[in-house]
Amino acid sequence: MNRLIMHPGIMAWWMLLLMTLPACRQSARAPQKASQESYVLSPEIRILETRIARRQWNDRDSLARAITHLLDTRYTYDKDSFTHATLALLRARVYQTEEDDSLLYYLTDADYFFSRHPFRFRERVILYSRLTDYYMSVLGQQIPTNFYFSRVGIELRQAPEDSFSRTERAVRYTEIASSNRSAQLYKEAGFYIQLALKYGKSLQEEQPVLVGRIYQEAITTYGEQEEKDSSRHYLTLLDELMRRYPDKFDQHALDYLNLKASYYYGRQQFDSALVYCYKIIALKDADPGKLSPKELAPEYFNIGEVLTRLGRYREARGYLNRASDILLPDTTAWLTDIMMLRENRLRYYIRAGDLRKAADELEAYNKKVKEFYNQERLRVMEELETQYQVKDREKHIYQLNLEKKQVSDQLERKNLLLLSSILVMLLAGALLVILIVSLRQRRILAANEKIILEQQLLRSQMEPHFIFNTLSVLQHMIRQKETDLANRYLGAFAGLLRRSLENSRESLVSLEDEVRALEDYLVLQQLRFERKFTYKLTIYNGYEEEELMIPPMLLQPFIENAIEHGFRGMESGGIIKINIQKQGTVLECVIADNGRGMADSPIVQGKRSLAGTITRERLAILEKKTRQPAGLTIIDKHTQGSRGVLVRIVIPYQ
Repeated sequence: MNRLIMHPGIMAWWMLLLMTLPACRQSARAPQKASQESYVLSPEIRILETRIARRQWNDRDSLARAITHLLDTRYTYDKDSFTHATLALLRARVYQTEEDDSLLYYLTDADYFFSRHPFRFRERVILYSRLTDYYMSVLGQQIPTNFYFSRVGIELRQAPEDSFSRTERAVRYTEIASSNRSAQLYKEAGFYIQLALKYGKSLQEEQPVLVGRIYQEAITTYGEQEEKDSSRHYLTLLDELMRRYPDKFDQHALDYLNLKASYYYGRQQFDSALVYCYKIIALKDADPGKLSPKELAPEYFNIGEVLTRLGRYREARGYLNRASDILLPDTTAWLTDIMMLRENRLRYYIRAGDLRKAADELEAYNKKVKEFYNQERLRVMEELETQYQVKDREKHIYQLNLEKKQVSDQLERKNLLLLSSILVMLLAGALLVILIVSLRQRRILAANEKIILEQQLLRSQMEPHFIFNTLSVLQHMIRQKETDLANRYLGAFAGLLRRSLENSRESLVSLEDEVRALEDYLVLQQLRFERKFTYKLTIYNGYEEEELMIPPMLLQPFIENAIEHGFRGMESGGIIKINIQKQGTVLECVIADNGRGMADSPIVQGKRSLAGTITRERLAILEKKTRQPAGLTIIDKHTQGSRGVLVRIVIPYQ
């Protein structure tokens, strides 16, 4: 790009353009002044704007048709661009959450004008907020929703203080924080929470419920990050606020009770969590219309889970059965609710000592896990397909807008004809350069999207394999009546599964998180194979502070092969050594064991070959994306006069 701009011919065009600017400036003054004077809405449009803001209409479809007629006749873009853009935005605001085929067209139409006028902050905030509603409520897509929420945040931060009230800023910043938290962007979520608190603290007397909503978002965000002190601080502030204004929070009592129950459960204060769970049930009994049976079922199995952890099995069984009676016959129940119910029932049967029912429950839980992964995979594929369709539609709409909004000015002075021709040629050259660069960027973006999709598909082949193997082991322990070992194994597996689900949408995880996952896995396997092997994990100093990002689940398949197949037939004495060192722009990871090696078993060779094939494909994708060396080497130490297998993996980090 720099070489193209510095080309002698283009530099000559730029010099000629600079020479023509003083002459063109005088002739451009009159149209510029007229354009500024046109930024005044007529009384007719102001009345229409007020009606839509207050949602005062009898027939919404008739109102939409009337606005469309004004856009196409009296207020076309070439006649009055400001009024045209305002009407386009009003047309989009008529339908707030319903799907409308022309909705995106009018939003794009309005954005074409307001994005080119930097001081139209309020209009852009309304525009981007409407786009968040469209992608969240109509299409249900998290990524574009979070993108436009971020655009709203940028506009609010750049706008003068008097452009928006403190209430508007507090509400918008809280919404942005919630969107970032849902996308697990906790750093950005915390930043916007602090902005919301900045404007919300002075509103405690006027709008205590809004301030309570900010505190609630802060508690949830910091709780998910396990920042206990911050979460506890805002919970204390929320308690004080509710005691000060009890009548204001009557309609929000259920949200408050759920928040308190989740807070204490997350900190394993089960007695306190149980108190608030019972209060939720009591609130429902006082007002039967407060919660539907399907909404109440999670409260029942949550109480059953808490009672199980407290050892009150008889009471726990009653609540779990009530939840089961509601959810299991209901074909429309959420799959995540059924999975949590099955997990709680499984833990109950294990702790209560009913191993036969525990085995049956584990089989049912295993089926739901498979169903969850299949649905998640289909959902990702459908979202990708929808995104491509939306991009094509936006491109088509943008092209229509360009054709519609081309405004040509005819210069009256004959001595500027030559200069205007040169200017047109110069603009054509600039557009050609932009088009070339744009096409190149689109090709790069398409290649990157393909790489990311391939990585997700390859990871999906590995993670279910590990989960289903682990569930099979747990089922075997239960059938062997190894209750204590099964209970510890289930606890360790649940922690590892939660970590896997949290990172299921991430293509990269931090080295620190990957090391923790490896340690969790090794501890899990040591519980399974008592005294069969030991391990030594060596990592270079300071890796926790560097926050290096790598693809997940690259090392685990080879450690699994060493334990499952390398140590087969060994009663004890197995050793696994894992060494991770930083070498320039890559990580060198070495996994060595003293097992039977590959030559003694064709099954072992096949397992290692499968793990190696998938890992090599993932490394090839990573090497293409980062343009850094990546590779995998597997050596049977039998050829060197020793025992076991040595695996060396070179991983580029980001």
